[in-house]
Amino acid sequence: MTLPPIAIFHVDTVSPSGFHEFRESISRSRLQVAIIPREPPGPMASLEWLTPTVVIGFIASAYFGGFLQELGKDHYTIVKQQFRKLYRQVAGPEAPEVKIISSSGKSAKVQKYSLYFSVVGETSTGLKLKLLIPQSITQTDYETMIDRFLDYLEEVNSEHPKQTLLKKLQESNPIGRTALLVYDNETRTIAPIDPRTGEIIR
Repeated sequence: MTLPPIAIFHVDTVSPSGFHEFRESISRSRLQVAIIPREPPGPMASLEWLTPTVVIGFIASAYFGGFLQELGKDHYTIVKQQFRKLYRQVAGPEAPEVKIISSSGKSAKVQKYSLYFSVVGETSTGLKLKLLIPQSITQTDYETMIDRFLDYLEEVNSEHPKQTLLKKLQESNPIGRTALLVYDNETRTIAPIDPRTGEIIR
């Protein structure tokens, strides 16, 4: 499957109507935003943070190549705005809460990150970068996180990305071609984490 430049993937029990403005605002003649339903996943044996969220915002490396050069920074600003506007339905107090159920039928330990929404970016080498969204996050913090993450993706996909940034990604030991990232409140930057321990790679 060829991935679109920008997309929203969602479990088919979630209505796509809430993503209409997102698609219409970002789509252009050569860049059509895709809203893609998928079947709910069955039982999975994997690390919690690697579990696909119910709704996934996706940006391919192709956007930061020819599309961004063609459409310009004004379009990039609109992309940021539309991702920020998703807060109420995917990350705010009104957003659904998803819990993991263990084999014993009991809820798992307190979940630090949302299983309802995440944002996934792609590098030119095919590495997926998954931004984990905290369970309880204010709108201001969410918007800051989104802005920082999109700028992070732009840097990773630039012609000459910072080597320190690439080195930290390698040190995070990505699993299955997926690296996990969070917003580091201490440094106010996006940073990868070790998927096994959750430790931030600084």
